[in-house]
Amino acid sequence: MARTNYRVTGVVIRDGKLLLIHRLREGNEYWVFPGGGVEEGEDFDIAIKREMLEETGLNLVSYQRMFDQLEQNGSRCIFFICQLEPGELRLGGPEMVDNSPANQYILEWVNLEQIAGLTTVYPRSSKLVEYLARQSNAK
Repeated sequence: MARTNYRVTGVVIRDGKLLLIHRLREGNEYWVFPGGGVEEGEDFDIAIKREMLEETGLNLVSYQRMFDQLEQNGSRCIFFICQLEPGELRLGGPEMVDNSPANQYILEWVNLEQIAGLTTVYPRSSKLVEYLARQSNAK
């Protein structure tokens, strides 16, 4: 199915930790938020539910749109705060198919205090960094 110029991003915080996908690809190391491209004819609600299930193996219990951000490449990223059902995280969808020793997708819970030190987190957002800092301080 064709992708649109939109991306949905899920922000999941549980017990003072943020869910990220640790990427090791062709010698590069970085982190990404669960999420992905919105398919043609798909609304944002369906896209965030699909992406979170594909990338975590868990259904959304609740989600709320936080904000939108225009990316440098001209696409628009829609951030959602998400709560997942309890259960064990497991990679699915295209990421599971593409997962290999040279192209790793590792689901990780990262302490909120560590987030500021991760310089390579995508998509990058100053609004999100501020939000996560507030969450970290509220613990």
